[in-house]
Amino acid sequence: MTTVSVKNEAELLSAIRAVREDASPIDWVVAGHTSSPTEIQLVASGSGGLEAMKQALQDDNVCFGLVRFEEMVEMIKTTKFVYVHWEGPGMGFVKKGRYAIVRGDITDRYFSPAHVDIVGLTDRDDLTGKDLQTKGNIDRVLESTEGRQERTFTGIAKSVQAKGSYKTQLSGDHQVANNAAANGDVKFDSELKQTIADIRKDDHETKWVVAAYSGNDARKPVVVVAKGTGGVDEMASKLDGSMVMYAFARVQDVYEGIKTVKFVYLQWIGPEVGAMLKARTSVHKGAVHSVFQPFHVSMEGVCEVSEITEENVANKVGLASGSMNFVKAVSGSS
Repeated sequence: MTTVSVKNEAELLSAIRAVREDASPIDWVVAGHTSSPTEIQLVASGSGGLEAMKQALQDDNVCFGLVRFEEMVEMIKTTKFVYVHWEGPGMGFVKKGRYAIVRGDITDRYFSPAHVDIVGLTDRDDLTGKDLQTKGNIDRVLESTEGRQERTFTGIAKSVQAKGSYKTQLSGDHQVANNAAANGDVKFDSELKQTIADIRKDDHETKWVVAAYSGNDARKPVVVVAKGTGGVDEMASKLDGSMVMYAFARVQDVYEGIKTVKFVYLQWIGPEVGAMLKARTSVHKGAVHSVFQPFHVSMEGVCEVSEITEENVANKVGLASGSMNFVKAVSGSS
């Protein structure tokens, strides 16, 4: 993974720590790139919550935000953290591609963990307090069918009551595309769509799939490269360092003796991938998500196989589902 440097790191860490403290009046922080794609700095921090943070996002820059808000869960006031990855509408796709190489390092070192990750935001109007309360409710069960394990989709779904049962309604760029136009310039092989459907079936042996652009050409369809019945480690072994790939896996989360099915989405950008391929594929994000959603955990821009382990994925799933109901303080070390 390419590492990022921070201009006046102590200042940024101090602002993040303030947001993490419940009693602090500082409830949001925004960092952004300097003129270098591998350096960031503190842009602003303050009080006023989400609306104030949105105004600090820069239209011509990639920014990273963290906001603290409170939510009532079963009559108990709980503190939640939302991480926002912002791509300013004034940025070209080539510049976005150059800046993407350090996103994973920035997220892991400075803004993780969070209860909700909002990645690739380009419009402030798509981020509202109401959405955060819905996306942040980590205990909502959207589907429970006799003979099947319970599912709880976190961070991507709104639940609506309909005839006594919960149904899923996706919104914004999470809405499933029903026509080719919604998928932009990228197409998806029918085998991939069927494999994803198979993985969603509790009784199907296929547990994961890895897909990539045919011939590693972003102008060609996304096709199945490998699929299997093993775990995350088996899936990770199929990732190619020279390719942009997308993976999807079914895993189990166990909390208080109850097993629940969770789905994990992974965007892989191999360490040998060139800037042009990164840039060309960066504009496909919405279309790719429309094929793989819904999922509980999203791992975006991963470029090191060592990040994709059974333990790491289990930790991310546990945090997203609420079975790991804690948030670590930000360390003062880099």
